[in-house]
Amino acid sequence: SLHSGMNTELRKKIQEIDSLYRRLFDFAPGCLLLADLKGMILEVNEAFCKSLGYIKQELVGKNIQIIVPEEDRINIEPNIKKIQIEFYTVQAVRNLKKDGNICWMELKETLITLPDGSEGILVFSTDITERKHIEDELKQRERSYRQIQELLRNVADIMPENIDRRL
Repeated sequence: SLHSGMNTELRKKIQEIDSLYRRLFDFAPGCLLLADLKGMILEVNEAFCKSLGYIKQELVGKNIQIIVPEEDRINIEPNIKKIQIEFYTVQAVRNLKKDGNICWMELKETLITLPDGSEGILVFSTDITERKHIEDELKQRERSYRQIQELLRNVADIMPENIDRRL
């Protein structure tokens, strides 16, 4: 019948679109993670897995806590609530790699509707560990520079007035 032919055609189109989205998600160069509002990891792409040293099967179905350092886990629930209110957030967080090392990630998180109609969170993350180390080094150098300036000011204050200041 004409009706079943249209349904078959529609199903085929949906499968094609689904397949396209799946390829876009899987092969995107950026790190992508999809989680529900309880923090359960529903999907991750290859780039995300590589960035933390995991394989997909080790992350999917686990709670997001698996990649968050223990002392930072207190922030997970408030962060999920913030995303629900603001729909989109950007933040820098520490993540735990499989080998136990800590890395810094910039997260761009957005609230999305999952295929079952419930809400979820799509996370695009970028490793900013090197940038963080450079920023920390710059801050340390600025502190050292200010300490040297202060020291020079103190030395100048205690110098006798009869010393030629041009030295």
